[in-house]
Amino acid sequence: MEATVLNGSCLCGRVTYKSSSLPTSFSYCYCRACRRHTGSAFGAWMDVPHLSFEIEEAGFMLQQKSDLAIRSSCKDCGSPMFMTYYAQPDTIAVAAGTIDEESVQGKLAKLDSHIFVSEKPGWFRLPDDGVKRYEKFPPGYENALETWKRKTRKT
Repeated sequence: MEATVLNGSCLCGRVTYKSSSLPTSFSYCYCRACRRHTGSAFGAWMDVPHLSFEIEEAGFMLQQKSDLAIRSSCKDCGSPMFMTYYAQPDTIAVAAGTIDEESVQGKLAKLDSHIFVSEKPGWFRLPDDGVKRYEKFPPGYENALETWKRKTRKT
């Protein structure tokens, strides 16, 4: 692994990780699975290339919350940690709140999309922040998803 540019951990510190790449994108996801997984109005996810990412202390459990992705949380404290979409196996989505900001070498990605706004809870008002909004996934991911579904025959 190249030089580490960020570290992170769960609340209790059992799950720790490092990355040699800064996040390439940052999104708020309002889908039902993210809301239930985080206990919030949205999940905040930063995408990192999988090959640059290393889990140092593994005390997490994998969870299948949908047929599109696998998620993980700490076994001890329950902190949401990572998510990988089957259609994008080269990318790992890191729960943004687990990144130790003081460890970051460089600039973190700024929020660049609100996704699944069609599933946003009625009690939450989207900020007027000028960030792109998508009813479901952004178009680029929609294409990757359709290709993955054809390959795996999931329709």
